[in-house]
Amino acid sequence: MYSTDGGATWSTITGNLPIDNDFVSALFGHDGKLFAGLSAARGVWSRPLPVTGVEEPENVPHTAVLEQNYPNPFNPGTQISFTLPQAEFVTLKVYNVLGKEVATIFDHEKKAAGSNIVWFNAEKLASGYYFYRLHAGDFMQTKRMLLLR
Repeated sequence: MYSTDGGATWSTITGNLPIDNDFVSALFGHDGKLFAGLSAARGVWSRPLPVTGVEEPENVPHTAVLEQNYPNPFNPGTQISFTLPQAEFVTLKVYNVLGKEVATIFDHEKKAAGSNIVWFNAEKLASGYYFYRLHAGDFMQTKRMLLLR
C-alpha cells in the first residue's frame, strides 16, 4: 500500500515500489509491513514483510565460563579457554602458589561473545602449580594448572 497524502488515504501497490529516479529517505518495519518514505514522490509505501525469524545462538551461556586448561599438566605451553555471554572487557592473569602475579595474559581487553581461546607460554616459569584467574564484568573464577619440566 502507498499514500501520497501523509497516510490520510492508501492505495494498493500491484508491482514493485515506484522508485524511478527517487531515493528512500526512511525505511522501517512495523506490524508485519515494510514502510519506505520516498523523497521525490513525496509518498510512503508499504509492503507485507515475509515471515522470518532470528534463531537464538545455541550453547551460549548466560554467565561467563572458564574452562580447565589443556593439556594439564603441560610443558611449556597450554591452552586456556573461556566463553562469554556477551562482549566483555576481560582480565586474565596467572599467579604462583604464593599468590604473586607471574603473568598477565589480558588486562582489561575487550573480547567477543562466545568461545575464546588463548595460548599461554610458561617457558620462563619453574615447574609447579599455578593459578589462572578470569575477570569479565561481574564474573570472576580461578582454576589451577600444573607445569612439569
